[in-house]
Amino acid sequence: AQSYCSFCLQGYFAPENSTECTPCPLNEMAPLPRTGQCSPCGPGFITRHVASTSCFRCKVGTYRLNETQCVKCPGRKTTAYQGAATIEECVCPAETYLADGLRDEMDQHLPSGSCVDCGEGLTCGLGSDMRHFEDFMKGKGQHGDAEDGEDQMDQSYPLVQAGYFARTGELTSVFRCGAVIDCPGGLPGTCAAGRTGALCGHGEAGWKTSSDGCEACVFLDFSLFSTTFMVMMLAGVPFFYYFMNSPMTSKASTLLSTAIAFGMAMTLLQTV
Repeated sequence: AQSYCSFCLQGYFAPENSTECTPCPLNEMAPLPRTGQCSPCGPGFITRHVASTSCFRCKVGTYRLNETQCVKCPGRKTTAYQGAATIEECVCPAETYLADGLRDEMDQHLPSGSCVDCGEGLTCGLGSDMRHFEDFMKGKGQHGDAEDGEDQMDQSYPLVQAGYFARTGELTSVFRCGAVIDCPGGLPGTCAAGRTGALCGHGEAGWKTSSDGCEACVFLDFSLFSTTFMVMMLAGVPFFYYFMNSPMTSKASTLLSTAIAFGMAMTLLQTV
């Protein structure tokens, strides 16, 4: 007969009134000896064999809730960290975005859709999702409560690269700008200060072109413009008088002479 008792080792347990040590089953552990029961691994954790003394996180790109082993994310999706617990934590990797994700009747995102390449003119961070952009355009922000684009830096949806332009609300229709400095990128419809229109090709009123792009006009600019215009107009009076009284002009009709004079005035104005 056995004359002494021995304790169960790490990774084993012995229920009350039991005389034998039993190895902890898969995904349970016993980190200390003399254990009466094993502790289950939490979501996102597994053991590599029975009689384990510790649990390990699921690798990046996999998840586990109640499964016997870590499950690989579907398609090209991955996770942002180790130890993911649910398929909802599977997202598109960088340089791709989710293009066709579905929603439930409460407009919540469902774990669905496939990842597509970001493409020229766009930049896509980890987890980029077109549904996030749709929510942002509706004023919901990334998680339904962000304001004024505060989630833009989170790269939760594709953004336009510098040197490219996309019309407001049309994120996937991207065009190359004529001048990189005019198109800083970011949200669709974004132009450099003082620029507007398609491809940011037009200057806004009150702005002037400079070596660094555009800068706001100041009072001196308007004064210089007015002075130059007046000087040009005064200098043009003698020439206009001579033109109107030249032999060729005197034979023309009044309407033709007026049209020619107006055209010359406009040409002078455009050169200022």
